[in-house]
Amino acid sequence: MSFLEFSQNDSSSDGIEKILSDLLDRSSTRLHYNLKYVPSFVFWSETEGSEMNSSSADQLNTVHDKIKSAFLHMDYGDKLCIGQFWAPVIINDKRQLSTSGQPFVIPVLTEDSVMYRLDSEKHEYDIDAIPSVGPATTFLRRLPNTDHLPESGSCFRMNFCIMLPICFPSDQNDCIGVLGLTFQDESYRMRWYFLPDVLKAIQKAGLDICKAQQHIPYETINGLTHAKDKITHALEIVCKSHNLGLAQVWVAFKDKSHVPLSSYLEDTQRILGLKLTAYLHNVFLYEDFDIFEWYNSLCDVFPFERTSEELLKTFQDFKPRYISMIHEEDLRIKWKDLYNDYCAFAICLRSLETGDFNFVFQFIWPNHSRYSRCDFLLEAILLTINRCLPTFKFASGSKIAGEIDVIDVECSNEDGEIDVDKKYPILVVSVILDEVVSKVPCDA
Repeated sequence: MSFLEFSQNDSSSDGIEKILSDLLDRSSTRLHYNLKYVPSFVFWSETEGSEMNSSSADQLNTVHDKIKSAFLHMDYGDKLCIGQFWAPVIINDKRQLSTSGQPFVIPVLTEDSVMYRLDSEKHEYDIDAIPSVGPATTFLRRLPNTDHLPESGSCFRMNFCIMLPICFPSDQNDCIGVLGLTFQDESYRMRWYFLPDVLKAIQKAGLDICKAQQHIPYETINGLTHAKDKITHALEIVCKSHNLGLAQVWVAFKDKSHVPLSSYLEDTQRILGLKLTAYLHNVFLYEDFDIFEWYNSLCDVFPFERTSEELLKTFQDFKPRYISMIHEEDLRIKWKDLYNDYCAFAICLRSLETGDFNFVFQFIWPNHSRYSRCDFLLEAILLTINRCLPTFKFASGSKIAGEIDVIDVECSNEDGEIDVDKKYPILVVSVILDEVVSKVPCDA
């Protein structure tokens, strides 16, 4: 539908027409647009590449067409304020990321979204400078990133963004640009329910994103591929034997790009958690299975990169952790309430086959007794792991079948009820494991 066709049949279009005219008049390049539905627009320019002195104008124009196609096929609702593509170009003999002339989408055309777009066109980000900020961080690290916007963005009521490094499916190591998704309200920062549709649209257009798994060092860690296969089978056995819902295994990645994970962090954090493998077992109530399935898929894309995460703490101190109640924000799902209460257990292990390479195992299951921890279940989980993975031991050097200390991560208020607004007090307790033979068959 053209905007002219819409405006002739709807008198309420006057305000949108004025905003659209302002954008078309003030943009740094001549814009074409497609009206997906009122008031959602996809914009692009026909002059990408040559005007920006791109080092590869043909490739840039090919990518431009694919990004435009992805925007036209995305289902993003009205929570997204603007989606923009940042392409590598050469400006004044310097490699820069620029969104000027590149495709962008505005799901709800407003004065704020237009002003933010016009301001974005003025910015270029040096991708040869260290440290870098904004989309250049995502481009150099080749890892999806989330971040708060600087104060300049907040002036337009935009304060949170998701950055996706874009690549061709044939080469995950070559980032060809960054797709930025910007939001207005911070409370929507975890409302990533539309991301699967975004990823599908990107792939349908013939592109992909640089996933976190590409950084897992299969080539440098001997035996890692074989260890992954054994771990995957063990996770299935553990989940089915003890009625657990989700088991994930994470490996640590030391970021050597010297690029800070957030523009608000002065020091570069080097440790990331990358998901190695997982097993999802449907023991969930109502829609909870869909939520955990979505969360498990999201973990394939985004690394854990905040030191406050219990997984990263386990990487650092090797101590097992039991989390009495998982909150929605722990799963990046503030947009959806869980029907049931869930708890988690995390341990850090090593294998004789992979040396000092660490694996963090995380198990999640329904917590039917939120005020008490079932040590018997923790013991059973560990014994099954010990049976299925006999070459593994705790990263601290202790055997799995032995006496260990488990940090009980719990949060309570004065009435003994769970209070998510307070910091977790940590209590150290002991779990005694007997040397018994598990009856669970672990042969592949």
